[in-house]
Amino acid sequence: MPPITKWEFSKEIDDLFIRKGWKDNELRPSASPSLIQKIRNQNYSPSFRKLGEIIEALKKQGVSVDSQRLSDSLRLQKARGAQPKKLPSLNLAGVYRVSTGTERTEAYRQLALKAQRRLVIMGIGMTNISKYALDSLEKHASRVPIDLLMIDPDVLESEPDFAKKLEGFLGIPGFTAEARQSCNRLTEFCSKWNLQRKQKNKIHFRVYDTIPTMSMVMIDPKGETGEIELEFFLYQSGEFRPRFAIKKVEHNESLFALLYQKFERLWKRSRRII
Repeated sequence: MPPITKWEFSKEIDDLFIRKGWKDNELRPSASPSLIQKIRNQNYSPSFRKLGEIIEALKKQGVSVDSQRLSDSLRLQKARGAQPKKLPSLNLAGVYRVSTGTERTEAYRQLALKAQRRLVIMGIGMTNISKYALDSLEKHASRVPIDLLMIDPDVLESEPDFAKKLEGFLGIPGFTAEARQSCNRLTEFCSKWNLQRKQKNKIHFRVYDTIPTMSMVMIDPKGETGEIELEFFLYQSGEFRPRFAIKKVEHNESLFALLYQKFERLWKRSRRII
């Protein structure tokens, strides 16, 4: 039989008292009436040592208890309580905010405004940017170069089974069509911007063909003030996608450095649009 948990044992005590019609003082002095009452109410989980004392008291009352199951549970509890191997502390250094909710647009906008050398925007369909934020994108491009990266709508259109699964995962019906329209709008916008001779900051636009896992805004990755606003995609998480705000720290294994490296690899293997 599997090891018994403390809560399961408490429930067995409750059942035992009901079955035998015992009063709460039946196990004195090993267990006080108040302790038994709390266990029976299942709002208290006694220590394994105390449970061992209760088992001995039950045996004196002629009640057979499988103490081996409790011993197995004690060993399991100690194993679970063992200290896990610690990750290097610098791996998570720089994470200064974790959140969910609808404030992502404002969080992304505020971070983009802080860019001094380079602005990176990575998403899946980039629908909100292509529909509602081209004016903001233009203002950002007047200050710094911009790299845009989204999923390749050609892949979605050529792989309908994959596209259908992605739509279900994201909870966005018609996502393939949305991605195509978004790509077309961004292509037109970037082309017009880059053709303006007076604009020294160019917008580079690429598309990737891999399974998307996150969206992010990253600023100044090679500077001292680099930051990332990152959002992971979970199954139909909607507005409750976990979002992390990360500052750059000087360490090759920091979270910022790892994310930047992953982005650079994806950028290099992506297809150039503009």
